[in-house]
Amino acid sequence: MVEKETSADEMIAELLEKRDFGGMPVLLVEDNPMNQFVANQVLELWNIKVDFADDGLQAVNLLKENDYALVLMDLQMPVMSGYSATKIIREKEHKFEKIKTKIIAISASVYEVEKAKIFKIGCDDFMLKPFPENLIFDKIAEHLGVIYLYEESNLKQEFQERGIKKELNLEHFSMMSEDWLKQLYQASLEGND
Repeated sequence: MVEKETSADEMIAELLEKRDFGGMPVLLVEDNPMNQFVANQVLELWNIKVDFADDGLQAVNLLKENDYALVLMDLQMPVMSGYSATKIIREKEHKFEKIKTKIIAISASVYEVEKAKIFKIGCDDFMLKPFPENLIFDKIAEHLGVIYLYEESNLKQEFQERGIKKELNLEHFSMMSEDWLKQLYQASLEGND
């Protein structure tokens, strides 16, 4: 029996499939609809269930009713800023002895002075916008304690055994166009190469 040689595209699809957060609920607090759309496209690829809040007040209210594994919190928003919302969320968690929800602040500009303020109000981390997909993936995985075993495997040997000459890493994914990644993802869902 002859074994089918695995193509680079099939190998990439296999690796992408392992980026699965199992429907984990994340709250994205962002007032810009385009940023919401783009973030949702990326997060859905990783099987993350995304709820949206357009401002900090909506975020506080959603967190009263729902449990989220993680909050991605824009800092500069109308009605209530991410700074104020995070302070309120942390105060309520303390008051009601709730488990601390991981909050990653996102902002277009974070100066050193602001970084200290971000951590003082209770954010667990921060990212500058715009951020590459691999950074948000790594931050989510880091704060949720997720370890992806393929990072520890010997990919080079596996690629050689399958007849693939080039070693792939996360940088390769960041160089791929969004359209190509969507097509690849869709093909992997359909089992179509």
